[in-house]
Amino acid sequence: MMTVERAEVYLTAVRRWIPRLRHFAEVSDQGVLDPRERQAFPLEWDDVMDRLEAVEALAARGGLRPEARAELRSVAEELTELLPTMQRLRLRQPDPIVLERARSVEAA
Repeated sequence: MMTVERAEVYLTAVRRWIPRLRHFAEVSDQGVLDPRERQAFPLEWDDVMDRLEAVEALAARGGLRPEARAELRSVAEELTELLPTMQRLRLRQPDPIVLERARSVEAA
């Protein structure tokens, strides 16, 4: 079972990957992306989506602190806005049910 501390580390990692996704999309469109990065990013992004699911599962069981619950909701909102980008880049998207539950998490 995941600890609250581990979940919060995962949540921080997801938050840090959102700007990386935006950057990846930008440089991918410019055609200047290193081939190794083009190959590695989707695999790393897949791990990020796994982490999001793990954090949401803990939140669903009531295992996150209020601040982390608010952060999860915020991250889910940003990821929702980025769905078209993920689709265009053919990256793994968050499970729609997980994303919707994360977006509707209450802080307290």
